[in-house]
Amino acid sequence: MRPVILDNSRSLDELSDQEMNAWISKIYIGILWKELELKFDRRTQDSEPLLPKKVMENVRMVHFFMQSCRKEMAFYGMNSRFPNSLVSVKCKVPNEIENRFDYLDNFWTHTVAIRMGSKGIVGIFDGGLHDLNFPDFAERVFESNPLHPDQFKEVFVKLTYKTSLSLRVPYFGIMQHGETGQYTVALLAFDDLNKGASCVVVGMEDGPIGMLPLLPNSALKGPHYSDWCQEDFARCLSMYTGIPFERIFVPPDLVRTSLRDSNGNFLDIPLESAIRNN
Repeated sequence: MRPVILDNSRSLDELSDQEMNAWISKIYIGILWKELELKFDRRTQDSEPLLPKKVMENVRMVHFFMQSCRKEMAFYGMNSRFPNSLVSVKCKVPNEIENRFDYLDNFWTHTVAIRMGSKGIVGIFDGGLHDLNFPDFAERVFESNPLHPDQFKEVFVKLTYKTSLSLRVPYFGIMQHGETGQYTVALLAFDDLNKGASCVVVGMEDGPIGMLPLLPNSALKGPHYSDWCQEDFARCLSMYTGIPFERIFVPPDLVRTSLRDSNGNFLDIPLESAIRNN
């Protein structure tokens, strides 16, 4: 990751989804692990930690996927995609050095974003549900343009809020080849009703065994997300940007944005400037 991230002449397209997922999840898990040790109130000796240890059970699959850093793993998701949603973006590099990095995450939605210089990655540990539903997200939302730091943050908030509305839970099947030790991880279902015999086992006599997803049509029927609420999204955007909710939300259902102007044209200014101009 290091040579690609730090070299402005290179692109994130050179990296596989598996590589980006392992890198971003390693940082995400590392920060959660540190918060198990830090006290919620550092003034009190007996204060509880920021996170109780039991919450790590909720990220066990994120942790398992991360093991691809050190173990041979093959992943199979929907439409031959990696079974997590990853959005890589080009970023504008601010003049101020202290503004060239950003880290954002949300424990409840298992979303994380890292912006370093001219590159940014948003990861959603959702089995690839977002990529399946919105394969053209980057083109539709910001026309794949380089993003200002505020715009990158807004894109993360959009993805995080949308993920909070998810009605589906991914289930995975895991197999390990006895001789090679290679793991095969396959998405089996997106909900309880279709969990079960939903894969095909393939393999060669002297090679690894693989599981290919075979989801029934019913697995993708029905809503994948509950209804979007502009007011709730505005509150989420306010929390991450620090801009008061009253300045972002315009009743009954408008939210000020740093991505586009009132005519739908892509913007090139921070969110605070967009609010002043509107």
